[in-house]
Amino acid sequence: MYSLPLIPLLIILIILILPLSSHSSTTLVTTPAALASALTSTSTSSVDTLQLKSSIIYKGHYHDDPLESDGTYDAVFLIQIPVTVTCDDLALMCTIDGEMSQSSYTYKRVLLIRDGSEYSGMTALTGLIVKRGKSDYGGGVKIDNAIVVMMICVITNNYAYDGGYDGGAGIYCDSISGAGARTSLNLYGVTFDNNDANNGGYGGDDLYNYNAAVTFHNTCPDGFESEARKGAPLDAVNDGGFINDSTFVYDGAFSYECIISACGAGFEDIDGDCTPCAAGSYGPGGVCVNCDVGFITTSTTSAPRGLPSLSRRSFLHPARVLV
Repeated sequence: MYSLPLIPLLIILIILILPLSSHSSTTLVTTPAALASALTSTSTSSVDTLQLKSSIIYKGHYHDDPLESDGTYDAVFLIQIPVTVTCDDLALMCTIDGEMSQSSYTYKRVLLIRDGSEYSGMTALTGLIVKRGKSDYGGGVKIDNAIVVMMICVITNNYAYDGGYDGGAGIYCDSISGAGARTSLNLYGVTFDNNDANNGGYGGDDLYNYNAAVTFHNTCPDGFESEARKGAPLDAVNDGGFINDSTFVYDGAFSYECIISACGAGFEDIDGDCTPCAAGSYGPGGVCVNCDVGFITTSTTSAPRGLPSLSRRSFLHPARVLV
């Protein structure tokens, strides 16, 4: 019986399993310093995902605001590239902590998102608890000329205090004046709690929107009940932009909470029944999604990589770990 020589056979197998096209990759980030570096690195692509661990509290001081010459307003993390940041456990969530209090004499906001790429991409944040930040504007999050989507996040215990015209303790959105709504923020299942702006300032304990476009959605991402539960009204101020809900009928800003689906991993909610995912798909819970190109599932509850499918010639790059 004729058989292929061993070396040519190995070459054929290597060609089959090597990636021939570029795909998104997931990087597990296990230290705050590694996250700070990745969020400002030009080697981090807009299609890459930085995955945080729920068992780690990401805190510290890593950046000054580059537009504040005196370095007064610091940030735990500066995001100046389009990137996706998510948590490894959306039930427990991942915490980014500014370690500030209302009476703190120093100022340190938690996240400063400033797109330096001429609006070429979107920053997506999923499964984050943003807490205990303090600044003049946006103690929790300041978004400055960037496109941002936040899903399943909690904005809590943040402060906007400087003894002057302060606002947006939870989130402050800012766009270039007169340039239209170049900053946009879309929120899915984002809740606000116990944020406090200086009463003598501009206000907006939870949100201050200056010349930007902000939308509160009442729908939820995969793995959650499809419709979000409407919560308490927010203290939000709109100044020159617009704030709306997903039906574009604004009756005030509200928290929306997304509830994890009753159907566990490997099942899909179809008309109230939990139906197993079919072969070639997998389920994070509540919905089944197709495997990534070039992969098949080892089980219907597995991660999207599963096993390589040798019938295809396109594969994900291996996950990286930043420490």
